[in-house]
Amino acid sequence: MDEHITILDGMFIVVEGPDGPGKSTQSRLLLHSLQDLGYQVILTREPGGTPIGEQIRAVLHDMENTNMAKPTELLLYSASRSQHIAEIIAPALASGAIVICDRFWPSTMAYQCFGRGIPIEDVLLLTRLACGTFFRPNLVLHLDIDSQTVLDRKWAAMRAGEPGAEINRLDVEGLAFHMKTRRGYLEMAEWGPKFFGQWSTLDATAPIDAVHEQILAVVLPFLKRIIEGGGIQRDFGTG
Repeated sequence: MDEHITILDGMFIVVEGPDGPGKSTQSRLLLHSLQDLGYQVILTREPGGTPIGEQIRAVLHDMENTNMAKPTELLLYSASRSQHIAEIIAPALASGAIVICDRFWPSTMAYQCFGRGIPIEDVLLLTRLACGTFFRPNLVLHLDIDSQTVLDRKWAAMRAGEPGAEINRLDVEGLAFHMKTRRGYLEMAEWGPKFFGQWSTLDATAPIDAVHEQILAVVLPFLKRIIEGGGIQRDFGTG
């Protein structure tokens, strides 16, 4: 009989940053570490996470869609997110699970607002509509890395034929675009509790194991504070 720890109202952890610093790898490592400790955890991603969302992801990443208008791009990301919350995130949190999401609305803010130049008030308005009561993640883990290194890593992975490596429509934007998105992430780190329960910026240039240790050094104390505050219940099942 396995012991599953559920958290009242769930916990929403978002792993953020550009493509290339290892968000997917670190999300999986965090998933396994928390599961090993007995927590009920699900891992999902954006754009995508649902059958409808994956179809939208394919349109957004298609290299042939170079003429996509900026508002269209923003609306598609938001549509995928709305479906993702309704179908995956909201039910998981209601069940007391920890949800680890590889990207969430900070990506939209970084790329469509800071990168594309869409006014911040327009992005926030649409984001709040798409997210509803799930607008504010409990914890954001921002994997920070300089933009040139990100692009070098992406192209190196493609040339090496690494599993899952891809170059999508946003990757081929110039270095200046990616530098703007990085500045966006660093600015969001200062936005405070109105937007995020906690934002932690981590050095993604370190080796994989070292980045994972950085993440655990943030996540485990965060969970401990909730547990000590009486914010969990124990649910015993047959695993």
